[in-house]
Amino acid sequence: MVQSLWHGQACCLSIAKEKALSTRVIIVRHGESTFNVQERVQGQSDASSLTERGHWMAAQVGLALRGIPIRKIYTSPLKRAKETAEGIHAQLQNPELRPPHSLDLLKEIALPAWEDLPFAEVKARFPEDYRRWQEAPETLMMKITTESGQTKEFFPLLDLYDRAGMVLEALLAAHENETIVIVGHSGMNRA
Repeated sequence: MVQSLWHGQACCLSIAKEKALSTRVIIVRHGESTFNVQERVQGQSDASSLTERGHWMAAQVGLALRGIPIRKIYTSPLKRAKETAEGIHAQLQNPELRPPHSLDLLKEIALPAWEDLPFAEVKARFPEDYRRWQEAPETLMMKITTESGQTKEFFPLLDLYDRAGMVLEALLAAHENETIVIVGHSGMNRA
């Protein structure tokens, strides 16, 4: 099975054997949410929560991870991820494992102009930006208002990559030779 995953690139496999990985990171996307079902842009909006199926999905992940020596569970503070992390934690049945720890850096990609809108409306109202998002997402720019009231350019994907790099670097340093779970979002988990 490993050979088929690496398409016969045995060199990559032999390098991995020379130095064992010191930290195992299990990355989980939140379960099905109300906005998933409604086909709405979620981004950093916290208006969406898990559906009944989403709660079931979280429980299934927890059951699958039972028995793995997990040191800590980290989660985005957004409801849909936090509910997933709590569902996983409940199924692990590990009294020594503390409840999930929220990290703002794990929030989903920020798409302030689109959040809470149906995807169909985003495509209709922002056709050029939506095309850019599909073809060259790193070039998508949105205008945002800062706390001081000034308008500035914001590049959602670049912000996401910056946050992903910071959080991964910090968590790997803090958990050498341990297993952790990160419950996040589609965009953040891929970054």
